[in-house]
Formats: sequence, structure tokens, C-alpha cells
Amino acid sequence: MERNLPAAVTQCFSVVILCTSVADPNWITVRNGTRDEEDYQIFGVTYVVHLNWNVTGNPDSAHLLTHTGIVLLVGMALCCYVAILTGLSAFLIDFIGAKACFKLTYKVPTVLHSATAILCAVAVVLCCSLFALIVSKLKDLKLAEMYAFFGESFYFAIGAACISSTAAGLRICRTTQQRTELHPVQHSSLAEETTHLLGNEGEDHNQAAYT
Repeated sequence: MERNLPAAVTQCFSVVILCTSVADPNWITVRNGTRDEEDYQIFGVTYVVHLNWNVTGNPDSAHLLTHTGIVLLVGMALCCYVAILTGLSAFLIDFIGAKACFKLTYKVPTVLHSATAILCAVAVVLCCSLFALIVSKLKDLKLAEMYAFFGESFYFAIGAACISSTAAGLRICRTTQQRTELHPVQHSSLAEETTHLLGNEGEDHNQAAYT
């Protein structure tokens, strides 16, 4: 399989942005508007690592997260980590190329690019669900002075999803181009074979008539 550098470079940017969103813990910020700016809580993928992947313990000191919130965080973390693996695999295949049968391998990079985009989108959706859960919890606790907003990692994840979708589109376009390049060769071979058969039949007919 030929290399696809546009898709590889695009996916590389997506993986870098996604790694940044995972390393930066600020997916959702809860701030107390009546106190200083340092009084806030942040929730993100690394928060799950801080809890040692424990979904049964005390979620947080302010009890803003229920166990459902922890499950959502775990889902976000899994989506992000798997998306990094699939995106990196797609990048390596497109950058290095695969010397194998075209019919067996041309779908693999497309599936990996698409899976990366879908996983990033799922992580964003889970984050939105977590945000709605936190806002609802703030209303239930009647904490009017506290408010929540999305952090920069949330927007990084959106960017990673968009870039991965672009990489998938580039991969699909290249695959379509490669398939269309193969079909004319097949049609040309078929036409040559047909012409050859017709020529042989004509020679046989002439020989029969001469006899």
C-alpha cells in the first residue's frame, strides 16, 4: 500500500492535541464566585487516575460528583486512551505504508481514522453529560454562588475529533482514487483479452473458409 502523507500528518496533529487534552486535567471547572480565583475544582481524565480508577469511593470533597459522574469520567478516559492508540496506529500505517495485498489492507487505515474520530466524539459527549450532571448537582445543593464551565481540554478534544474526521476523509479519498486507478487496468486487460479471442476466432474462420 502506498503512503498517505496528508492523512498521516493530519492524524499526527490529532494525536498530539488529544494527548494534550488528556495531560491537561481541566475538562470541567467549578468555581466559587464569592471567593478568590484560586477556590475552584477541576474534573477531567486525569481525575480518574487520581482516584486510582476507584468508582466506589468518595467522589470528591464537595460531593459534586455522584458515582454516575465517576463512571462518565472513566468512560472519557477509556475513549481518550483508546483513541490515542488507534490514531497512532493509523498514523504509522499511513506514514510508513503497508507492503501487503491491497484488497486486505486498504480498509484498515480508514477504520482506524474513523474509530479515532468516533472515540473523540464519544469522549466529548460524555463530558457534556458530566457537565449537565454537575450543574444539576449544584442546583440540588442550592449552591448559587458556584458555577461550572468547560475547560480548555474539552475544546482540545473537539479539535481532535474534527482533525481525525478530516484524516478519515483524506484516507477515504485516497482509497477511492487507488481503487479507480486499478479498475481501468482491469478493464484494459479484459479488452485486450477479448480482442485476442476475437482475432483467433477470425483466423479460425478464415482457415475453415479457405479449406
